[in-house]
Amino acid sequence: MIELCYTLTDDLSYEESYQNYLSLISDLQAVFIKIILNQFVVPDCMEGFANKIYHNHKQFLEFIIGTKVKNQIQAKQAVDTAILGTALAQRMDLSLYSVSKIIEAALLHDVGMLYVPKTVVNKPANLGSQDLQYILSHPLQTSRFITKELRCFDDVAAITMQHHEAWNGTGYPHRLSGPETFIEARIIAVADAFAAMISERPYRKPMPGHIAVQHLLSGIKTKFDPAVVKHFVQAIGMYPIGSLVELTNGDTARVVEYITEASGLKPRVRIIDSPRNDLLKDRTPVDLLDKKGIFVKKGSENNQEILMDLIHDL
Repeated sequence: MIELCYTLTDDLSYEESYQNYLSLISDLQAVFIKIILNQFVVPDCMEGFANKIYHNHKQFLEFIIGTKVKNQIQAKQAVDTAILGTALAQRMDLSLYSVSKIIEAALLHDVGMLYVPKTVVNKPANLGSQDLQYILSHPLQTSRFITKELRCFDDVAAITMQHHEAWNGTGYPHRLSGPETFIEARIIAVADAFAAMISERPYRKPMPGHIAVQHLLSGIKTKFDPAVVKHFVQAIGMYPIGSLVELTNGDTARVVEYITEASGLKPRVRIIDSPRNDLLKDRTPVDLLDKKGIFVKKGSENNQEILMDLIHDL
């Protein structure tokens, strides 16, 4: 088990948090390259990743949607899954031990995909039988790698093997159903699915966060554990943290945080654009609970490029 230290980190600025988030992705990408090259990976290297995510996941949540990385798609999805999984596990009041297992497993859950040819990974559809076999076998490949190379991670290997199982037993590799799988695996399944949907792929644009949440809700009782999806939505909102939204006063804002469960349409936001002041780009969050008559009108489906530009201006 990774020891998650209790020393609290100092509050970081918005820009510092973003740079730390990007560093996590690039550092994990370096680990993945070593794995591909069959170079020994020291298990202790995961402790640094785990502690950064554990202590800073609330700040990092804001950057998951809209951040675009070149040639680091898998590393970003692994980091995002770990961040989302941490937020979800804490929402569900799981033990520190379970949180640490979720972070470890999330960071490594798709190591088996490193051995899948890029031509298969980047195919939008129409997978042949051999292509499909590559995809369906990657949880087993991941588990074998963790067991063989990171021998103290046996429980993590078991969790990663189950992250593509489905609640109704139609998943893979073993067609397990319901509580036959570890709760940590069911959490990673939801976090990973969301991270995949809001990420850019060579063959499609990223899905807006609120649409991705709708897809998760449609998978309740079939693909996903209903209780886990419920807690996930409560943790990141129907308009997920990081999303662009249109407010009832005409402002465009970015969701930063949900203060309470009852603040579904009144999160804390950063104002990005306002018809009253074209230069209004104050990074100081605004709590809509304190603004009478102002709430989220709708999610913005057409402003993904604006969101990416905003983040990359940091």
